[in-house]
Amino acid sequence: MLLPGQEALLRASYDTAFRQLLGALAGLAVALAGLVLYLLRQEPPQASRP
Repeated sequence: MLLPGQEALLRASYDTAFRQLLGALAGLAVALAGLVLYLLRQEPPQASRP
């Protein structure tokens, strides 16, 4: 059984960890979107004809 102070501290700790995880996922999504846009803008390699 947790004491009331411990429960609040644990809840705050989980809340902080969850927010950090969401921030990391958002940053990863932005980086992935940037990479996809970069790759889409690349010129396709021209096939050399013999």
